[in-house]
Amino acid sequence: MSKPDAGWRRKILGVLAHVPLVSTWAVKKIHVRRYRRRLGRSPDLVRPRRFTEYILHRIIHDRDPLLKIVSDKVAVRGWIDRVLGPGFSVGLLGSWTSAGSIPWTRLPTPFVIKPSHCSGPFHVVERTPDPVAIAALEKQVAPWLEVDHFDNSFEWGYRNVPRRIIAEPLLRAPDGGPLVEVTAFVFHAEPRILLALAGHKHSPTERCTLWLDENGTRSDISVAAPQVEEVQGLDGASRMKDQVEAVRHEMLELCRRIGEHFGYIRVDFYITGDGLKIGELTPYPVAGLASYRPDDADMRLGSMLRDSGLRRRDRGLTPHAWPPLD
Repeated sequence: MSKPDAGWRRKILGVLAHVPLVSTWAVKKIHVRRYRRRLGRSPDLVRPRRFTEYILHRIIHDRDPLLKIVSDKVAVRGWIDRVLGPGFSVGLLGSWTSAGSIPWTRLPTPFVIKPSHCSGPFHVVERTPDPVAIAALEKQVAPWLEVDHFDNSFEWGYRNVPRRIIAEPLLRAPDGGPLVEVTAFVFHAEPRILLALAGHKHSPTERCTLWLDENGTRSDISVAAPQVEEVQGLDGASRMKDQVEAVRHEMLELCRRIGEHFGYIRVDFYITGDGLKIGELTPYPVAGLASYRPDDADMRLGSMLRDSGLRRRDRGLTPHAWPPLD
């Protein structure tokens, strides 16, 4: 009998990922295969040291109930409000369990439509849609509700998260220009890396980055996405850095308060005319498959995570159940 090809192996493992007694084993097989294909090496999951290995370890082993909350774009808003107080979550115009129940013509434009149970898809609605546009929108968003995101990501936090379509107001930058986002890497309540992003999320030619440390100093850590100077020039880089610096101290304090609850969390901010807004909390960045530069960056990020946990323990605080520190 011939062996099943890679596609069949993946389907079989995907089915087994839902079986309680073997789900951890199946998820490990799936993600280790992905890691080897993407990064060209085998991960160390017994004594992880690289940041990507820690994220892979979380995907396979971490079962903190908070991961279910932060993976749900509706539930996480209530949690953020309880931890930080009201006003920091992006406004919610509504949530619906079917495309046909969305009151398209009654929503204040412009607004953003997206699924609440996964990351990636979104659509900006600039003006009140007519019947033809509504039909097209419903055709676009209906498939978002058809699949449990766990079936694609095999990340435990997304398993059985309620599937909904949500609408949010379109946010504006303080100067009315393109919106700047900042994703903060927070290790045991210590924000260490601030990644500022600008440009259309799904455009490889427009999307650009600015990597900073917690002091606002340019970091040499990066990924493959273009640096801001390559896309927007020096003026664009200056604008992005000035906007981050204006809110950096407030951002760091919010990160510390959120980070008290996690060994690692990425806090995704928008810098808006109405102040800082948190769009998402991300526990599984790039599913542990990001290729960080330079060559030692992955190891350095892993050291930040581990050292922050050890400092927490040295202060007499209980380390989080994840990640493994020794």
